[in-house]
Amino acid sequence: MHLFDLYRRLLMIVLGVYGTIRLTQAAWRLSARLRGPSRHVRVLRGYVALLALRVRLHRFGAELLQILALAVLLGVLLYAHR
Repeated sequence: MHLFDLYRRLLMIVLGVYGTIRLTQAAWRLSARLRGPSRHVRVLRGYVALLALRVRLHRFGAELLQILALAVLLGVLLYAHR
């Protein structure tokens, strides 16, 4: 294993763990803010639920397909590089 491969793998692991931890913390804080009994929190909770229901897959289908195609292309290039 070359030094660059080791660096790349360690960077992937560190950034993956860091991203997961930060995303989990943000989700936990948001859920804690939306657990209050006040009227403002109830309105905000309803607004978040409405936004989640209005997101449709067909609106983002082209972008998701493009991301999937790029990920497959990256996998093919990494396989061909070996």
